[in-house]
Amino acid sequence: MEWWICTSIVYNACKGLDMWTPAESHEHSLRTLTLLDGFDDFKASIKHLADFGCGQGNDLEFFANMRELTEEGLPGRYLDFNCVGFDTNAEVLAPQRHNITYKNLDLNNKGPIWSVPFDIIWCHDAMQYMHSPVNFLRLCNNSLHTGGMLYLHVPTTVNIMHHIFQHYTPSQHLNTFTVTQLIYLLAINGF
Repeated sequence: MEWWICTSIVYNACKGLDMWTPAESHEHSLRTLTLLDGFDDFKASIKHLADFGCGQGNDLEFFANMRELTEEGLPGRYLDFNCVGFDTNAEVLAPQRHNITYKNLDLNNKGPIWSVPFDIIWCHDAMQYMHSPVNFLRLCNNSLHTGGMLYLHVPTTVNIMHHIFQHYTPSQHLNTFTVTQLIYLLAINGF
């Protein structure tokens, strides 16, 4: 099988080890999301997208409003792929477009999550709160469409360049990750 895997590990130097606000998290997501505009064929192939740990739904709203670009470089028709946001309290969110669904899901509990393969699985700033990232990545592997994209973003509290090692795991985080750990977790789950 063929997948695209994008990973991002970021140390927020301005805030140190404090948690990002939803607006700051979405601002970081936008830097990555705008890169997708260069992959028109991939964008056109997207039918189903999942955002695990969708929070307030900012990233999902971006995907739901994604448009193709005309030959003149202007926004064209909406791509209208099916967007599903999963979080522990997601059903209180009001979708801004017809192609968004929010579902309550505690990523630490097992159970059926979805029935169709996703073309994109987006997990921005959520995996550090999971009891078992291994189980989550296994579910992702089983639910990602061939040729799909898994995007993971996790914060790191290890910054060798600046010798910042105190408070290795923030109190709310169940896991921390390095690039090597992410590669290992992806590999043992078939990516």
